[in-house]
Amino acid sequence: TDVGMILGAGLSSRIEPIPTLTHAAKPAFKISEDESLIGRSARLLKEHGVKHVMVNTFYKPETTQAALNKASKDHDFEAHYLD
Repeated sequence: TDVGMILGAGLSSRIEPIPTLTHAAKPAFKISEDESLIGRSARLLKEHGVKHVMVNTFYKPETTQAALNKASKDHDFEAHYLD
């Protein structure tokens, strides 16, 4: 299939102790200098043939969407959002 789904709507409380000082949704948390957690997930989907990455958003959707938009430009896939 060419469609992948990332579940990004929760508070990500199970991935503590990511600092809560960032004021961003945890999927948007940077795990390296140039890649976010959600960006890495999307990149891996792209590497496996996915052309359309969907993510559901709820908590701080603007930060999750910004991180995925950056990844979509870096890795050439289409980003779609479900509220």
